[in-house]
Amino acid sequence: IFEYCFFKKKYKFNNYILSYGISSIIGIVVYLIIYVPLYQLFGHVIYIAIGLLIIIFIFMQILNYYIMNAKEIKYGNIIGIILIGIVYLIFGYFTYYPPHINLFYDFMNKTYGIIK
Repeated sequence: IFEYCFFKKKYKFNNYILSYGISSIIGIVVYLIIYVPLYQLFGHVIYIAIGLLIIIFIFMQILNYYIMNAKEIKYGNIIGIILIGIVYLIFGYFTYYPPHINLFYDFMNKTYGIIK
């Protein structure tokens, strides 16, 4: 991005929106798969949470790079917009109607979801 803005180098990014849609979904899933067992073992340790978040962020950026430099997928940006929209809808639904599993339990208020 630095070279693009300041040196006006032209880059061709294929599958730009698709890469962010896929890497976001994979990043969320991988973070939860790793973090939930660690949370069960150690509780909420801020160093583990932030360290894992940084590692997952680096992983997501590497994944973005490979997807963007891959062969262009026909309708890739439309698929990416649909994926991002589905993720927003799922998060919105789970905010108000979460499944009754330990991942969505609020220990401070002893409830699931937002208190009305």
